[in-house]
Amino acid sequence: VVEAGDRAGGSTALSGGVFYAANTSLQRKAGVVDDAEAMFRYYLHINQFKVESALVRTLCHGATDAFEWLVSLGVDFPEENLYCSGVDKIRRGHRARRHGVEITDALEGSLSGLSVDMSLRTRVQDLLVSDGRVHGIRIEGEPVTANAVVIASGGFGANRHMLSELYPTAAAQGELAWYIGSRHSQGDGLRMGRGIGAAVTRPDRGMLL
Repeated sequence: VVEAGDRAGGSTALSGGVFYAANTSLQRKAGVVDDAEAMFRYYLHINQFKVESALVRTLCHGATDAFEWLVSLGVDFPEENLYCSGVDKIRRGHRARRHGVEITDALEGSLSGLSVDMSLRTRVQDLLVSDGRVHGIRIEGEPVTANAVVIASGGFGANRHMLSELYPTAAAQGELAWYIGSRHSQGDGLRMGRGIGAAVTRPDRGMLL
């Protein structure tokens, strides 16, 4: 695990720790009737249908299992913290008791006893590719090979240049386009992916509040 910050977690560790999901065990315990398709329709509607629907459906249907996985890791989502986190009337916002840091602590704690190395204060320079397959990364000029590479590097809100390129509608707001999150969210994953030919779907899309 390669992390640019001083500790793992990035913007999630700084957040309120709200996990948005449908048909969870906590909802059922609280008597909330919900399902992933309802969440999918709401997500499309609130984003004015300007997002990639196939990706949104995957997100909505996968969120339930992801939530239950976090619970299995020990994240405490109290029933009193289940609330309507959108403009609809469904209690889908699952807020962790200790907010975002509880989620990231649980994820990091799950590595205990496993043969996982974590490099902090380190940025990935690029992906290593051979025969059309990603087989590692380059950090500080040195190659690090792996059987698989997962990019989970967050957003690009702290990169004003990338914001202007990929979300010009937001960048045009000037100082009103303020960003809350980790200063390390520089869009590294997008940069690396594009560097080997990956495409960015539907640029200039997002929710302006």
